[in-house]
Amino acid sequence: MVYNGTMLQRTLEKSLIQWKTSPIRKPLILRGARQVGKTSLVRQFGKTQFDVFVEINLDVPQNKETFGNAGNLEELLKKISVFSGSSLVPNKTLIFLDEIQESESLMHMLRFFAEERPDLHVIAAGSLLEVKLKGKWSFPVGRVEYRYLYPLTFSEYLVAVDNQPILEYFQTLSFENNQTWGVQQLLTLFKEYLLLGGMPEVVSSYLKTRDYIGIQPIYERLSKAYIDDVYKYVLRKESYKYYEGALSKAPFMAGKVFNYENFGDLGYKSKEMSSAINNLEKVMLLTQIKSLNHLEPAFTVKSKRPKKLIVLDHGMMNYESGLWRDITEDNYHGRLMEQVVGQSLLARGVWKDEPLYYWSKDRDMGSAEVDFVSMFGKTVTAIEVKSGHNHQMKSMRSLLDLYPKTLPVRISWDALAVEKIESKGKEHQMLVIPFYLVDRLSDLISLA
Repeated sequence: MVYNGTMLQRTLEKSLIQWKTSPIRKPLILRGARQVGKTSLVRQFGKTQFDVFVEINLDVPQNKETFGNAGNLEELLKKISVFSGSSLVPNKTLIFLDEIQESESLMHMLRFFAEERPDLHVIAAGSLLEVKLKGKWSFPVGRVEYRYLYPLTFSEYLVAVDNQPILEYFQTLSFENNQTWGVQQLLTLFKEYLLLGGMPEVVSSYLKTRDYIGIQPIYERLSKAYIDDVYKYVLRKESYKYYEGALSKAPFMAGKVFNYENFGDLGYKSKEMSSAINNLEKVMLLTQIKSLNHLEPAFTVKSKRPKKLIVLDHGMMNYESGLWRDITEDNYHGRLMEQVVGQSLLARGVWKDEPLYYWSKDRDMGSAEVDFVSMFGKTVTAIEVKSGHNHQMKSMRSLLDLYPKTLPVRISWDALAVEKIESKGKEHQMLVIPFYLVDRLSDLISLA
């Protein structure tokens, strides 16, 4: 997509093209927090892949009134045709309903597109869907499908930088082809990304100016916009402080275990903070990482154990927490690196909202905690994030003692490699993945 004149190619676009040609296509709901690029992506897709593209922003009161009052699908399509000044050509038209949560009647209407007019392509986007609906209504099962968009990953940042040789180097590195000639260039770009994060406006502006201080007002504006959004879905004014408190403290809590009670030393009760944090997760500004009690035969969540947290974007986390001032060539905080890995794992979930988990042993069995546990295909994978020089893997060994079929992965600054790790006298192959290759974790696991 083109964002403020900068080409930002999103991985999700490939999935949209597949959706376009699918014979079992249904209206598509594009989920994602505000300002991650949903509208720009759909515009680019609509203008390049269709003869007719119609965009209707339901945040505009006149549009909400005009289209929300349509009594049936036929009437709605007539209004859309007049609005666009175009005939809605079957199989060549994309209708984009932006901020669809503003019109419950149009959300209902999506099922009729699936049933009566499958020859029209429809994408609806919204950032506040669940909290606006408040559980009173949901999209009809089997009548719509979903895609998810997150801030830019490092692989998407490399495309935006427009350095084809280094992009090809990044894409072809493997355990067999582990040449080091491009590592320093790749590290330079990755450390740039570590500072900036992946918000499209930030990336676009920085690539034009190369001025980090100059783009800081963008972070400030985004942060204020997310807090202002709270007024749109919090009905009780007295609850506003819990949401504002959660948003202001979350950048300091990212990568840490937390409790709802007295979250961020705010002094608020568990009930109010759990409600605020859960709703902020629904609008995709936060992600709670649940603790797993068992990995086999299936993942079992330990509901009463404290959760961990990551925020929407590590660049905003750097700015809001002041962490950017402490970042130096040799000093990258562990919680920043855990945040970056968590974002990359989330971004795998193009088709579904991918949950994140960590593993910790019950206290009576000894202390042990592994940063992430995830499924890659049919492989249960345990991931330790090591940002410093201490690469002891005591917790990983504890996990392997209990679940020897698990694939161990260490993500660190070390070069791509396969090492041995011993547990209960048995040797396991452990994948060592450098931070700059975390986006390629899926295919590196499949190649190992």
